[in-house]
Amino acid sequence: MHACLEPIGTALRTYTRPTIGLWDPELNAITPLEHYGQLSAALARLILDDPANSEWHQSLDAWLALGKNQIGHLPFNRFMLFLLRDVLSKRNTQGYDLSRITQGLERCVLRRRYPSNNWSLLAQLCRMIEAPLSQRRRQLQKFCHLIDRWTTPAGGFIDFPVRPQRTGSTPMTYHYKALFLATVAAWFQDDPTLTPRLQRLLNWVCLCWDGAGHAGGFGRSTHALFGDGCLLASLVLLGLAGGEGQHGIAQNMADNIIKRLQSQRRADGFYWLNPAGTVADQCGWDRYMALSVYNAWFAAVVAWALHARTTRTTPQCLKAVSSPFPSANEKGGIETKAHASRQSTLLYDDQAGILRMSTESGLTALFSTCGQLPQAFSQNEVELRYSGGIPFHIRIGDKLVVPPPVRVDREALVLHPVLAGWTPVFLIAGRHFGLTDFTQIEVEESKDAYSIKLQGHPVALYRRPANAFWPKLRATLDWRLFGGAWGRQEALRRDCCDTILGTIRARLDKHMPCLSIEICIQSKQDIEAIYLNPVGHTLTENTLPCTRKLISLSPNNGRQLGMAIDAKDDEWIAMSIPSAIAPAKGFCLAPFSLPSGIVGYSLKLEWLSKKPPSSLIN
Repeated sequence: MHACLEPIGTALRTYTRPTIGLWDPELNAITPLEHYGQLSAALARLILDDPANSEWHQSLDAWLALGKNQIGHLPFNRFMLFLLRDVLSKRNTQGYDLSRITQGLERCVLRRRYPSNNWSLLAQLCRMIEAPLSQRRRQLQKFCHLIDRWTTPAGGFIDFPVRPQRTGSTPMTYHYKALFLATVAAWFQDDPTLTPRLQRLLNWVCLCWDGAGHAGGFGRSTHALFGDGCLLASLVLLGLAGGEGQHGIAQNMADNIIKRLQSQRRADGFYWLNPAGTVADQCGWDRYMALSVYNAWFAAVVAWALHARTTRTTPQCLKAVSSPFPSANEKGGIETKAHASRQSTLLYDDQAGILRMSTESGLTALFSTCGQLPQAFSQNEVELRYSGGIPFHIRIGDKLVVPPPVRVDREALVLHPVLAGWTPVFLIAGRHFGLTDFTQIEVEESKDAYSIKLQGHPVALYRRPANAFWPKLRATLDWRLFGGAWGRQEALRRDCCDTILGTIRARLDKHMPCLSIEICIQSKQDIEAIYLNPVGHTLTENTLPCTRKLISLSPNNGRQLGMAIDAKDDEWIAMSIPSAIAPAKGFCLAPFSLPSGIVGYSLKLEWLSKKPPSSLIN
């Protein structure tokens, strides 16, 4: 575990400068002022550098020199200040250093509400940490109430909305953050009420892990270094990984993530922020990502976790948390089905709509069923990373064959519908709709395969442009006064095209690495619509299937024509996809006007079998 911190520690020393603090080599500028890079760098260097070295002050002083209107991410910065104070207190530091921490806390005041639930959970953790001992348990109860409110019965963290309905957004990166925050809470308030909540959060990680080096792929910040840091720090703090002689699922998970991170290492010592970096630099980054910020955060939280394990007594409530293993119970949990040979397994959170399937052929597939609310529902961008009806991560042996979906500019999608990947997209009355949400879901397992059947109507992929005076005024007020809260709520009220019904059937073979996707589109009445990306799918470019067969369906009665054809390369519209796993390429056929009745296809993808690495349950 220490080895993965050494290159970042070297990079932080190289790019921390007197008076300006942390420098970002990608931006060729100071680390973004409104972020938490400076204080994260200060914490990381305080722990990783020689105790006699006081250069960690440089980042702290640079942050303290900012005007109050320049700083942002207040819960993150306040949290870093508490961890800085914790380390200094363990070293019996007095006077100047602690006074600077106090000065920082005075200028870093928390708000009552934040745009996403992970921010609010972090703010409540800060309130608990700073509460007097007599009030800390009461603040912990509020923290636990938020966890209960913002997790599915199976344990998946819901980042949006504040009041979850039938389903919410469960981005995997921010699930790892919730697990990390709950684990940190135990180190400041040892309480048995945390144990079952931690166990559920930890077990849910089994849905995200592909049995090798990747844990993620769904939602925003896909496969982000930020999440890697949270997950590794959690496993260390829980005492399940990072120590000598440790083994089991958690240690295997940590070892494989660290191994994968070595492939993301840059020449300067920083890590690319997702696995695509080594191939396509900033491919798949969200707009808020910054190289120096996420590397500093990773180093800070993992270093603090290792520091806590060596300087403090393990809380009693953590000793009862066992290595992650999915199980169903009467209070809700991940549904687990295993073949008698234990070579094929299925894990399912039906509320989040996330499936993990592994087979004896060495294939592990993560699949989204019902679809989720797109966070930051926008006028100018299309969010496809929460779509239902898609495989969002498939590994065969040690090869990744299906990468995660993307968020793209609306104009880019208009010009290149192939960017939508697996999600069927339609142009209806001048607006773009996607088959992303499903209300009828069936998941079945037989001796030979896993089968999924989904039905739903296309929904709008972006908000209506605010062209008129009042909508423009409302949007301006929302942004300036409420931080875009009104706009985010529009994700709950997306327009739906009821005249088109989509059915998706997916089949995953248990005995060979083969995936079949069948899509039927039924137009109930005459409607002017264009199917923009027929047979859309996304694959990793260097591991294309050895067989790709397309069976057309009759537009009249939906029956198969009975003739399989190999779709040749020149028949596909193909384009590189800005996925967090690279090189990724999207494929589709030419658009056509949607006829009345039923039209569809079946796509069968088959790969060469690979020997599976150590897996989750096998």
